[in-house]
Amino acid sequence: FDIDLNLSIQKLEEMEDKLPSSSYAESISVDKVGITMTMNSTSKREVAKVLEQLRTMKYFSEITISSLSSESTETGLKPIKYTVICNFPAEVADENKKEGN
Repeated sequence: FDIDLNLSIQKLEEMEDKLPSSSYAESISVDKVGITMTMNSTSKREVAKVLEQLRTMKYFSEITISSLSSESTETGLKPIKYTVICNFPAEVADENKKEGN
């Protein structure tokens, strides 16, 4: 689908600025209704900060977190892996569907 590249880059840059430095996106996918990211954070507090910061962004109508899990690593640290779903406002999603974006 067609993406407004400048706006998409602007959204990603704003997300990068707002998210805690100890959290990072392992993967990002964009479709007609929103953005889905597989994220890693160092603590549940960081996950909460990610959620809080994403909710301040005007681009999304709803933010949800699912698939929260923690696994031991060789260093003994237990990063938290989770999925964040950021839905576009209904009018944006509807317009994307109409235009075939």
